[in-house]
Amino acid sequence: MVKNPLPPEHILRRLLQKGRLRQFQMVLAVADLGNSHDAARTLAVSQPAITKAVQELEEVLGLAVFERHARGMRPTPMGREIVLFLRRIVATTGQFAETVATHHSTESLVVRIGAVAAGLNGVLAHHLPIFAEAHPQIRIRVDEIDGRQINTILADGEFDVIICRRQPTLPRPWDFTPLFWDEHAIIAAPDHPLVGRRGLRLDDLEGCIWMTPTTGVLALGLFEDLVVRCRNPGFCQIATRAPVIIRETLRQRRALAIVPLSTFQAELAAGTVARLDFPLNSPNAPVGLIACHEAMGAAALALVEYLRGHAAPEPAPQSP
Repeated sequence: MVKNPLPPEHILRRLLQKGRLRQFQMVLAVADLGNSHDAARTLAVSQPAITKAVQELEEVLGLAVFERHARGMRPTPMGREIVLFLRRIVATTGQFAETVATHHSTESLVVRIGAVAAGLNGVLAHHLPIFAEAHPQIRIRVDEIDGRQINTILADGEFDVIICRRQPTLPRPWDFTPLFWDEHAIIAAPDHPLVGRRGLRLDDLEGCIWMTPTTGVLALGLFEDLVVRCRNPGFCQIATRAPVIIRETLRQRRALAIVPLSTFQAELAAGTVARLDFPLNSPNAPVGLIACHEAMGAAALALVEYLRGHAAPEPAPQSP
């Protein structure tokens, strides 16, 4: 086995030349089951075939993926990272096969949607079931995406339509259409002592505990601007975008959080969180769709036309 460090381009060239999906599947089976015997039985291949697949991958990578012990094999520390990457490769291949199979069907159309949390809650949660009922022949796939990686996601070409906030720049020929204007607010558990009080002022927030927004979101700037002006603020060191964690943290810690209202529409409607009557002077941030008309199929075009037909009007500018 190669002992000297290998440059990334050397490893990539080896993988392209010698790496195989079936080999990756065998290695994953060993990682899951802990020995080549059970892996061979599960995949209906011979045990020597499993052993050979593991050895070939280790030779290609120039390092040990597994530690051998009396009862089988377990991934090395680096092997655990390799296994994670192999899972992604196999899973992505499965998605690719599903997409190809769908396009082979003459009775089905498909539209692939990537959406940030604001798009999922503020647009798709309401409109997508209605659209799907009106277009039963269209198969819809929706995945949540990271709004900080929009240009990379567009370059990958995985989605027909992206639902996200307006981006500073977009590669041509993609364009952005606003669908609604989101705003931020302070929320708390429904039994928080500030809930229900009208006309809250900065002094009313003295001594409150705050959840810190994650980096790269508009809420972080609003949070930093507000908290620096509060007296004796406390902090809960949980930074997350997950509504269920935010909701439970607000309840258990009696904390406050600054969030986009679109992300918490369901919770606000159900009464599991409540909005404080405090002015944030939050700018109206448009959430909309990004699409490329030059490469758009019939299914994506139907969805885009439907969403554009139900876009909310732009709100009037806020008074200074």
